[in-house]
Amino acid sequence: MKKIISFALAVVMIAGLFSVIPMTVTAEESSTGVAEVGAVPTGYVPVGTAITKPEEFYAMTANGKYYLANDIEITESYGSKSKSKFTGTFDGNGHSITLGDGNPIFSSLGSCTVKNLTIWGSVAVTGAKTTAGAIVGTVSGGSIVSFENIFNTATVTSDYRAGGLVGMINDKSYARFVRCVNNAIVTGTNVIGGILGYTQGYTLEMFDCVNRKKVSTTTAKGICGGLVGRNGGDYAIADERFAFIKNCKNTGEIYSTSEAGGIIGDAKGSTVNIVSCVNEGIVTSSNGYAAGIAAYVGAKNYLVTLNITNCVNTGDIYMTANKPSGDITKNAAGIAGYVYGSGTKGLCRINKCINLGTIYSTFFASQLLGYSNN
Repeated sequence: MKKIISFALAVVMIAGLFSVIPMTVTAEESSTGVAEVGAVPTGYVPVGTAITKPEEFYAMTANGKYYLANDIEITESYGSKSKSKFTGTFDGNGHSITLGDGNPIFSSLGSCTVKNLTIWGSVAVTGAKTTAGAIVGTVSGGSIVSFENIFNTATVTSDYRAGGLVGMINDKSYARFVRCVNNAIVTGTNVIGGILGYTQGYTLEMFDCVNRKKVSTTTAKGICGGLVGRNGGDYAIADERFAFIKNCKNTGEIYSTSEAGGIIGDAKGSTVNIVSCVNEGIVTSSNGYAAGIAAYVGAKNYLVTLNITNCVNTGDIYMTANKPSGDITKNAAGIAGYVYGSGTKGLCRINKCINLGTIYSTFFASQLLGYSNN
């Protein structure tokens, strides 16, 4: 077994940390004046129609503006019977929704905003190629969605894809997550993320978000990320997908049989910018790629531009296969595991990043970058 232990070698190196470690504004410490994620400031005035009980929630107009006037408990998802896709604004107004019978808040979402909410309970979805998230399993393609100031404590389990808040965002969408926290275990079999499972949309923005709990899969080709499981679909070089992840943090354990990343598991056909993010969780891949920040970026015939700036890993990273089968590039790394460029179009920058975790691997091991072919 190869083993790399990272530690400060001199006082000068320790002093240098203060200029490199990101001044991360975590969800718990946002400058909005709200101490608790999901809460609203004193004097906040919501806009729209008040919701006081489950029946009013189920009867919402799909494109309307609504807010919670008190905590409620629901036993079915909005739109599960009417087949309505919510496309309006839903403001939790600092209150909570408790999920009953294993259902998410919404059965489907189009272009919408969901904000200022705490979620309790659990979500459990079964069946082939199902997706699960505490807010919604799937966001429809071509949507513009915003999730702001949301605290999730509902466990999420799926037989396929899962995210703490959202399971899947379909093609040609624009998604924004701001000041969201997942504080519940997320489990699936395909692509799993602490905040978002999988997005095929054009653009993903994620700022000031935190995952605190275990994200895991047990299937042979599972992909897991502390914040995002996978960004970008199987698209041609010309069809880029963009992700910008900033001031985010993972403290939960990440376990995958294939790709496991403290911040993101996999990004294909994408330009990925990860800035001022921190991983403190243990990250393990039993037969693939494990990294503190990004496990696997790019693939053959895909354009990839990866910029990881001012990020820190303090979690221990493991790649535990006895004899790695298949691709001999499998590895464990402190920052990025595998970066695959396409000819001269590939670009990988790792700038002002630090690994303070211990790296264990049965094959390649690196403090910063495990493997790059560009």
